[in-house]
Amino acid sequence: METEWDTAIARHEMFSPNWSRLSKGDTISVVINGLVFTEEVVIGQSLPDNQPIRLYGDIDAQVRGCKCLTVLGAVVDFKPPFVDLLLTDLSMTLAHGLKPAADLFKTVEFCAGLGATGVGLAAAGFDLACSVEWRSPLAAVYETVHPTVPVIVGDITELECLKQVAALVDSPFCLTAGISCQPYSIGGAQGGSTDERSSTLPATIRACYLFQCPLLILECVPPVRTNRYARSLLLALERESGYHLTEVTLRLEDTWASRRFRWWLVATHPSLGKVSIPDWPQAPGLVVRDLMPVIPSWSDEVIEELRLKPHETSMFTLDGSHMRKYVLQLDQKMPTCLHSWGSPADPCPCTCRAEPFSEALIKSRGIYAVVVPIPSTTGEPQYRHLHPAELAVLNGLVPPDVWTSSHHPSLRLCLCGVGQLASPLQALWVGACVRTQLLHRLGLPAPTLTPTGALQQMKQQLYEAAKAMFLSAPTVAPTIPDPEDADVVLLSPSEVVLLYADTTQVRVQVSPEATVAQLRQADDALQGVDDGKWIDAVTCCALSGDDTVSGRTIRVCASPSSEPMSEPAIDPNELEREVPLVPVGPLVVTPASTSSPADAIEPASQSAIKRHCTVDVRLPSDTLHGFLDLSGEQLAALIPPLVVTTEHCSALRQATTTSTMRLQILQNQGAAMADDELHLHVLSCVQLTGRLDLAFLDPLLATGWLRCGTVDQVKTWMHSVPHATSIVSVVLLDGHWIPIMWSRGLSEVRVTMWEHDDVSIEPLFPLHGLISQAWERPMFSLACYRRSFARDHCGAASVCFLGHVLLNKPLPVHAEDLLRIHEELRSSFGAALGLLTDVPKPWGWGLGVPDVVGLVSNLLQLHGVPHAQCQLRAKMLIQSLGKTEVQSAVTGITPWKSLKILANAHKPVIQLVLPDEQAQYAASKQASAPQAKKQPGGTKRLTPARPAELDPAKLVIDHGAFCVDCDEPLMQTPFNALGPLSVGVALATFQDAKPFLDAGSLLSSGGLAMLIINPPADFATSLQWSSLRFAARCAYNQEPMLLSGALVQLGRKTVYQYKAKNVPAIMSVEVATVYFDQWEQNWEDFASKPVKHVLACIPCLQTCRVPSCQCPGWHPSPTDQHDALLDVFRRQFFGENGRPTKWDKADYFAVLIRYVKCLEPAVLTLSGRCGLFIEPKTEDAMQPHGDYQVIWLPSLDFATVSHKAKIEAHCLGIARSGRRYGLRVKAQHFQEVFASVKPEAVFLAPRSRMTYHTGPWPYGCDRKSIARALKAAGWKARPLQPLQNVPGGLVWSVQAVCEPPTNVLAMQHGQVVLTRHDTKPAPAELPPNVVGQEATVRMCSTMPTTETDPWLTHDPWKKAIAAAPQPPVPAPTANALQELEDRVERSILAKLPQQNEGMEVDDQDQRIAQLEMQLHQLAGRQTQLEATVSDNHAQQSAQVHNLQQQMLVQMDHQSKQMQTMLTDQMSRAFFLAFLFMQTCRIGEARKPGPNTDPTWSIGICNPSGLQGKYQLVSGVDANILAISESHLTKRSMHNFDLSLRAMHSRFTRVITGAPLAPRSHSSDAGGYAGVAFTSTFPCRTVAVPWPADAYESSRVQIGSFFSPAGWVTGSVVYGYPAGKTHVDAKAKTEQLLDFVVNHLNAVPGPRFFAGDWNFEIHELALVPLLRAAGWVEVQDLLHSRTGAPVQLTCKAATRKDYLWLSPELALGFMDLQLDFETFADHAVLVAQSLNPLALWTFKPQLTPLPNMLLCGLPVKLLPKLHLPATGSPVCVAVANKPSQGEL
Repeated sequence: METEWDTAIARHEMFSPNWSRLSKGDTISVVINGLVFTEEVVIGQSLPDNQPIRLYGDIDAQVRGCKCLTVLGAVVDFKPPFVDLLLTDLSMTLAHGLKPAADLFKTVEFCAGLGATGVGLAAAGFDLACSVEWRSPLAAVYETVHPTVPVIVGDITELECLKQVAALVDSPFCLTAGISCQPYSIGGAQGGSTDERSSTLPATIRACYLFQCPLLILECVPPVRTNRYARSLLLALERESGYHLTEVTLRLEDTWASRRFRWWLVATHPSLGKVSIPDWPQAPGLVVRDLMPVIPSWSDEVIEELRLKPHETSMFTLDGSHMRKYVLQLDQKMPTCLHSWGSPADPCPCTCRAEPFSEALIKSRGIYAVVVPIPSTTGEPQYRHLHPAELAVLNGLVPPDVWTSSHHPSLRLCLCGVGQLASPLQALWVGACVRTQLLHRLGLPAPTLTPTGALQQMKQQLYEAAKAMFLSAPTVAPTIPDPEDADVVLLSPSEVVLLYADTTQVRVQVSPEATVAQLRQADDALQGVDDGKWIDAVTCCALSGDDTVSGRTIRVCASPSSEPMSEPAIDPNELEREVPLVPVGPLVVTPASTSSPADAIEPASQSAIKRHCTVDVRLPSDTLHGFLDLSGEQLAALIPPLVVTTEHCSALRQATTTSTMRLQILQNQGAAMADDELHLHVLSCVQLTGRLDLAFLDPLLATGWLRCGTVDQVKTWMHSVPHATSIVSVVLLDGHWIPIMWSRGLSEVRVTMWEHDDVSIEPLFPLHGLISQAWERPMFSLACYRRSFARDHCGAASVCFLGHVLLNKPLPVHAEDLLRIHEELRSSFGAALGLLTDVPKPWGWGLGVPDVVGLVSNLLQLHGVPHAQCQLRAKMLIQSLGKTEVQSAVTGITPWKSLKILANAHKPVIQLVLPDEQAQYAASKQASAPQAKKQPGGTKRLTPARPAELDPAKLVIDHGAFCVDCDEPLMQTPFNALGPLSVGVALATFQDAKPFLDAGSLLSSGGLAMLIINPPADFATSLQWSSLRFAARCAYNQEPMLLSGALVQLGRKTVYQYKAKNVPAIMSVEVATVYFDQWEQNWEDFASKPVKHVLACIPCLQTCRVPSCQCPGWHPSPTDQHDALLDVFRRQFFGENGRPTKWDKADYFAVLIRYVKCLEPAVLTLSGRCGLFIEPKTEDAMQPHGDYQVIWLPSLDFATVSHKAKIEAHCLGIARSGRRYGLRVKAQHFQEVFASVKPEAVFLAPRSRMTYHTGPWPYGCDRKSIARALKAAGWKARPLQPLQNVPGGLVWSVQAVCEPPTNVLAMQHGQVVLTRHDTKPAPAELPPNVVGQEATVRMCSTMPTTETDPWLTHDPWKKAIAAAPQPPVPAPTANALQELEDRVERSILAKLPQQNEGMEVDDQDQRIAQLEMQLHQLAGRQTQLEATVSDNHAQQSAQVHNLQQQMLVQMDHQSKQMQTMLTDQMSRAFFLAFLFMQTCRIGEARKPGPNTDPTWSIGICNPSGLQGKYQLVSGVDANILAISESHLTKRSMHNFDLSLRAMHSRFTRVITGAPLAPRSHSSDAGGYAGVAFTSTFPCRTVAVPWPADAYESSRVQIGSFFSPAGWVTGSVVYGYPAGKTHVDAKAKTEQLLDFVVNHLNAVPGPRFFAGDWNFEIHELALVPLLRAAGWVEVQDLLHSRTGAPVQLTCKAATRKDYLWLSPELALGFMDLQLDFETFADHAVLVAQSLNPLALWTFKPQLTPLPNMLLCGLPVKLLPKLHLPATGSPVCVAVANKPSQGEL
């Protein structure tokens, strides 16, 4: 039915031109269906009107051969019956041939905006190729979102823009467009076809026709559906082009926190068929607070850019509205954002609107915008626009990092882009549904993620982005249930998926011929007979029994007559109320019901129970044999089942075990407690209360919801307990039970807990949020009571606490009390078990939290740290490294190794054991170690024998083993025959060959070489040589051997070892590496079968023996019996550091594969695809293959390297190492490709490199200039990096493969020195082994080969001979032959001429000896010098320490003297005043005297910077004011002091911390730190031995103030804020606090400790130490005295501003004033104090606080307290009942 909304157009001319209106010379664009072609013309018909056309012009031959052509900008001429089209220089022809199916998802985006639609489509698997945007400012924003996608700035209605697209992207491709919504939107003028921007729709459709796009995706506002103009265009697309249209409207608010209603259209080519887009999943109703719990704070520059200017504020209120109308409501959905949100009162930054909105328009329609309030220093409310990053997350777009950086683009421009986006969540859903169905129709593998899974993955990414930006967002996205219309699972041909009515999916392996009847018979046998229909999920047609099921997705519809399974009725009133007993039999008890059995939980339906149990819900009894020998620690380490539904929980509670087995486990579990015990005890407490509004939540359900629960699951459970207003449960968190009680209030959910001091309760916040959302409450309040005892009895503590809040039982106050209660609970549970045969099965155990300090202390003591130091050092380690990290380390498999890794990673490195402690520990360990006794008959380890020295004369080389020229064989020549006329190869030892090597000259003009056997490691010569392995034979028995040697060339013709040419290499070895960040599929699926996925990416390794097959696999010859893949080994997941790790923490996976050599080129070309990189290895898989080299391009990303790989002809593939990429080429092409891709770099041949230090080079020289200078000097070297400063410049490290021509280079700036500095000497090579028979090697060896007589080593008479008496041994008889030789030698020597006495003797040995002596002397002097320096340092340190002690003593003595003198003077003055008053009449003075009020005050504040706030600080009514975050630089400190003086402020004295560096040259504001004191009293800083960098942090200062109570010492600390800016903020803050507390505790007299510590009181480990020393915080002190609640001082959200008083000051405390109006973010605390008479006679000692402070107080007023009493009044205030009862 037609409507009056706009005008329909009958003739569009989008596809067929109106030929009658055309004239000769006009230009048109048309699609032609070609018929024939000649050299000059192509004849065909236009599509779709079939007009005969002749096409003339220069057409490429390949284009001319395509049947379908698109002609852009051809000139028209009429030659009836033809229309002639002439191609000119401005024309373009596009050919539409057959293309791969993957091109379907190559995408071009029109009207791109900032590219949000492309983000969603890319997440769905589409490949963005190009984008078009009309306005250049938005195109610049697009580049920040898609930096690698080219963007064209142009008008899509213009032909030139289409030509640019065609030049960048080859058709076919998917075309998507977000057409202009202003002509149709109800927020606009709704001009429809009269709006010039409406031309984007016909232009997009025409582009789809011209490019013959197989897929068109459009999005716009929903009113476009009813616009007659738009409908007529879409109808023409459907009728004239045959495209199938599918429309859907999606509401973003159904699954996200923002409103955005969008219309989507998918047009598919006629050959693809129509696709369906189901409605997307309905996720929990999120609100803004779920993503943005607080309004984030941005930098001052960002706030200033987004701040509403005065004229903007006036425009917002022009229609009479108040500004609060536009404030963002965190508890609601965010309204639909618009393009004008950032600029309603200004021209649009994208240039679409040159003027602001008119006043008339605003008065009539108002302004559509949302703002947030910001702090104001003037008292007037101020507002700002939303940050584009905030708005992006709320609309489903992960903002790019550059938006939140200091180099961000125009924020208001980004707001324009976000205001007009289509949510990526919607684009993802549409794209994923379309892609899944098209892949199925094309027969391609299904995507790794279903549309629902992809949507869930993107939501998880958004949650993580929100958490990073807002810090408090949830970390796990709610699980999205699969909609019924989307339950289509793509399978392999041998699988079938059954989809049941309860959304359960079952994947079944079937044979190809399996039928529906067979599968139904098997299903009925397993789960009971059900006569419901089975329907094909793809075709929605009912299946008959004869239909095959292979490859189908079948929806199983439940029978209408199915009845729920019957369960025995249960009356909870029959349960024992006094003694907790285990219910008899596997009963299901209603958690909250206590009155009637009608509320018992029944299974929802039979199908629901069938999915969780194979056959029946009543599970057989489990013997639990695997648990019988486990201890409590081992039981607590077991992971409980994941339970999130009531049906699953009920089914698990039906499982039973024998009471005997359960009793045995109970005896072994020790302090641990299981869920069945807690279920019994807590349920008994619930029943004893008799409350109908109280429900018990099963611990299994509560624990499962904490891990991955959803609001719908919680609501489903709450429907079973509709009257419940309070819920109690116990949650298992990391092996620790935590009791919780939730109470529903009017506006919030109240959460009550009791937990140990060392346990963080923040991980439970998601569970509190689920309960709050299910109860429809916007927030929850938390009251957590703390205890400092009993870490390991968490189960008993949970029962005690719930008994306390439900039955008013007293809480235990000591560990002994809790241990006694634990034993009683255990005994009662054991007694109950003894009465039964079958009892419920336990599923999880909790033990408690580990004592991290104790574990670390024991670990340190075990490795040598003295016992007295262990506790202190353990605490220091926890403070420095973080408690969570240390706990995970010491509770792991290798605690000491993990702890050392943490300590080494810390900066600076922490030494766990000192060197002297390590030495003492090693000495004691060695002294206590027993001496090992020699075992008789033991095997003696033999030392390896020295390699045999072979004799070359005994070796023979085969003829032809070495060749010259073109494989001309050479013979072996004797070594003695070497000469100018020799030809061949001679064998020699290194000693024999040394003269030739030293000479370094060639001997022969022919082919002559010397083969040196077993050369040394430092072998070097100037002759050409190479190392090799060769075969030789023994000259005696002709047995072959393999030897190692060096082939040295002695002739002018090169001799080489012969290698067979026609024998192919046997195999290739390569390492295949898959990187996580580039793997396109699911990493978890990859980890399950990594090798299978790797081989799937290398199809050529698949062996195919089918004749004439065209698949990409390897087709061997019939004689090849082996497969292409020979071996797979060394598979392992690795982390970023290269160490093996688990798959979920791995960065890449590597595996070595061995395959046939002929496939190596094909395999290497696959490197770099789909995240797979291949590196060839040597045959032993130890080294990279020498035939290939890699040119690394570390500065380029993967896309750029891929482009270079395509244009380099010699590139074999892409290589990757870590985060750098390179090009792999063959070794012979290495230099050529290197010069092409890195023309300015220095090429070094691939061989051993030498390192030199060269300098000095002038400052400012870079690598390129130094390389050019060295090259000009005749030396090719590569500069690496500068090393050090020297007079005249820098010394650089350079690398070269040859020595420089000279060691001193003359440069223009001066001389440059070159010195060799190799970092490591070349490792000595092991002596090469000889491969051959042992006898043959021994025969050819030069060493003696005689064997030792065994009787000499194992003589049986050896002992008897040794015991027998030895006869005298006669003198040896001289050997006549030896005497003759001696005489001959003497006679010859006598005839030789005598050596002259004056002959010079080489004194080299003497010089070496002198040099060694001088070195020893220098070493001794160095040792003496070091000892002297150490002694001097120790003496100076001792003197400084003594001086500090003397100064402290003198200062204390002077203080006491001043106090004594002041007391004496005041006494005298009092006496004189008394006498004077006796002589005067009593009356009223004419002029009142000074104020004699003895009270004074201490205050704290955080002004967030003192610039411009001096007047506010001066107005604080305090005598001493501690200031945090002052932002004071050296200049602003002076200005602050002058300003106080100029204002005649009561603060006459100022003490500041270390000055900060200014933020900029033009500003006197410093960084975000700084502390200061202002005082009306005399004051001074205190000399303190500050630790390194503590005072320089500008976050701490200590001062002393002369108050009416005397000298008062105080400190102010501004803690490090947690976040990205400050790493380990908590540890650094606690280090400052520890130092200050230790110093203050050592100072006598009154003291205070103040500041904004940036952490709440329960997060700091220092607080218990302060309280133990008697310190008290002023809010806690006021609360204990008056009952006033503790206020939140930081942004009314947290308590981070503290004023701690020492026991002396606490005695005189009078009142506390809190001011929330002076400063925006932090309250001002002023403690009114302190009668000086109460402090005058005080002696410094730890005195218990008076009883008047220990008043009772209702627990609900305290957000967080510590129990039991540890000496602080806050602790005692809660214990308002005696702790004598027992549960």
